[in-house]
Amino acid sequence: MVGGQEKPATQSPLSLGCKLPSQKFNNLERIPVEVRLKSPDVDIDRAVVNPEATPAPGVPYLEIVVEETPRKGKPAVPIKLSRSGQGRDLGESYVHFDMEVPIDATERREKISKHLDDLVREVKTKKADPKLLKLYEDQKSREGVMATFERIYFQNKIGAFELGCHFFPNHMNSLVTPVQSSREKFVIEFKSDFLDQPTFH
Repeated sequence: MVGGQEKPATQSPLSLGCKLPSQKFNNLERIPVEVRLKSPDVDIDRAVVNPEATPAPGVPYLEIVVEETPRKGKPAVPIKLSRSGQGRDLGESYVHFDMEVPIDATERREKISKHLDDLVREVKTKKADPKLLKLYEDQKSREGVMATFERIYFQNKIGAFELGCHFFPNHMNSLVTPVQSSREKFVIEFKSDFLDQPTFH
């Protein structure tokens, strides 16, 4: 009681960590990301991840951002996240993701188109089944093949990057304020083009 009034309850300050197992990856591997929130009251796994718009009040959300370095005003790099695990250790909750930093759509389609052109030359050289040749050359069937490759295509952008996380409790009139992690530097190096792997030849 303070001056005859009940003292408002206080909550422990939040602490957010956004961690990578290494600082170096290649362009054909998914990158493990661990996000940990130190709080006995708030669970990070309940947060909406990278929402397109701010969720309704009361719905916590988590922003995971990757930027090229040096930044110099560059926008954040598009990423893909797949949740791979979650849980709680005493006073901390955590979420695990597999992250992709994909090359842009135009570059991806160019690489797929070039691969199909290479297959056409290969089929002609080996005098293989004419139906296979038609599949790669006919515009309609070629688009279908390209769509199939686009669904399975996975290749990271190469370069130097920084990863950062920002958690928003999003509670109205709450003592719990947003918290930001320290930034993690990492590099993605070239190993191979996705379609140069033996599976596709």
